[in-house]
Amino acid sequence: MAFRSFFASEQTRKTMMSSNYYQDGEHTIIHGDSLDVLRHHIADKSVDLVFLDPPYNIGKKFSEFQDKWNSQEQYLNWIYPVIDECIRVLKPQGTLYLMASTQAMPYVDIFIREKMGLLGLG
Repeated sequence: MAFRSFFASEQTRKTMMSSNYYQDGEHTIIHGDSLDVLRHHIADKSVDLVFLDPPYNIGKKFSEFQDKWNSQEQYLNWIYPVIDECIRVLKPQGTLYLMASTQAMPYVDIFIREKMGLLGLG
C-alpha cells in the first residue's frame, strides 16, 4: 500500500513527480510502498510522529484497488508487519496514530498494546 502525499506548492508536486524522495531542510517525505519504505529507508527510533491510515478491509473500491481481503485473518497478517515497522521507527517519546475500521480495531489495539508492553501481562 503506497503512502499518498499532497503538497501545497506546484513546485513541490513537480519535485515528487520526478522523484520518490522529497527533502526540505529537516523534513523528509518518501513516496512508495509503506512496508518497503519503513524497512529500507527509516532508521530505528527516528520518527516523532507516525500517522498510519491503512485500507480498512471494508470492500470499498479505489480506482484499481479493492479494499477487501479474503478474511479478517489475511488482513491482520498484512497489517501487523506494517504496525511492527511503525513501532520500530517510533522514538521512545513518539506518538502513533492509527486509523482502522471498527471491525479491526480491537485486534489492532491489543496487538499494539502487546508490542509496546502496555498490557501489563508480564
